[in-house]
Amino acid sequence: AGVAKMPLRRFVIYTVLGCVPWVAALAVAGAAAGTQWEKVSHFLQPVAWGLLAVIVILGAVFVARRWTTVRLEYAELDQQRDAEQV
Repeated sequence: AGVAKMPLRRFVIYTVLGCVPWVAALAVAGAAAGTQWEKVSHFLQPVAWGLLAVIVILGAVFVARRWTTVRLEYAELDQQRDAEQV
């Protein structure tokens, strides 16, 4: 929001609109789990680790592709500069 220079009022409104349903959903899920929260936690832990693994892999793929793209762009710029100097 800072880089996009979003107005503070709009940022606060969007943040509240996003947070309220999320927090309400977590509260409802916690109330529904009740005393069985340990069983739910035991079930969700592998899911959370799997999700983390997917995020890390996707991040690594993004960085690798971006790295390759930037290197190719710089190589092209170097070739253009060398051609201009000749």
